[in-house]
Amino acid sequence: MGKNYVIAVTILFFSLSTGIRAQSVTVTKVLHYLEIQNQNQIEKDLIKLGFKFNNKRSEPNMTEYSYYKTDNYGLQKISIFNNDELLSIVYSPVSDFYLSLKEIMLINVDFTYAYTNKETKFYENGNMRIGINDKYETVSFFVKLNK
Repeated sequence: MGKNYVIAVTILFFSLSTGIRAQSVTVTKVLHYLEIQNQNQIEKDLIKLGFKFNNKRSEPNMTEYSYYKTDNYGLQKISIFNNDELLSIVYSPVSDFYLSLKEIMLINVDFTYAYTNKETKFYENGNMRIGINDKYETVSFFVKLNK
């Protein structure tokens, strides 16, 4: 067996062992959704990832689209909110991924603590606000709408 075969088997094993527990919506995807701010494109991607459309709720100056996915590791929920100023994504990943998502956002991205409201700690940088709720294992992302 050649060196390339051993490398390929190692990559395959690593992909399978970590990929089985991998999260559907990565931090990179969430940040991409916040950047593109295109509901139709986000929905197509979520459906491709196995999410199901749950509900559209409209109120004066606010629309919410919610999606869910259930698999062997639990329930994931994601909601996209927008009004005339902000786009928000509220993500409830499976428990295993919540801690790593929280760590990535707070350690690897330059956020500073801003305030706490109803068990959610909010952090900000110049472009975004995130909310971390440890009780419900939910991460919320807020950005201004693109003009």
